[in-house]
Amino acid sequence: MLVLVCIDHRQTVLAGLIRTASKKDVTPEVEESLFADLRLPWGGALEMNGRSVILQAGRKLPARIGEVLGRAGMAAADVEVFLVHQANKNLIDRVAQSLGVPADRFYCNIQRFGNTSSASMPIAAAEYFENRPMTARPAVFAAFGAGFHWGAILVESCGGWT
Repeated sequence: MLVLVCIDHRQTVLAGLIRTASKKDVTPEVEESLFADLRLPWGGALEMNGRSVILQAGRKLPARIGEVLGRAGMAAADVEVFLVHQANKNLIDRVAQSLGVPADRFYCNIQRFGNTSSASMPIAAAEYFENRPMTARPAVFAAFGAGFHWGAILVESCGGWT
């Protein structure tokens, strides 16, 4: 686990958690299944069980977002926008439901671009803030990768974004 707290020259506070699947994150009963769902055979292509990855993401993302918000003393209702990896609309809706937040607070552009991999969150952020004034309310970025890596980061600007 990596915990990051940073204050930049604009008084923006970033706090985040990034995790990688490890033995302590899973019980022995599911360990073999979890790691079998992602394979990289020697000389072959990456293989993954997409259903399992989506199910894991649906559990891990709300937990990490909740953990980041909890460490900051905030609730999901305090967040202006959730900018998550644009992998799957159903996953985004499931995360919103798990957090008790209306789905429209999760910016979504997957219907136009599809899954743009690691570029999806910066693209979503650029689109979201392009025609909106940036407020003092925080934004949350969250992602789950095919390598069973997941994380969330809270971005908060003191006094509004400049």
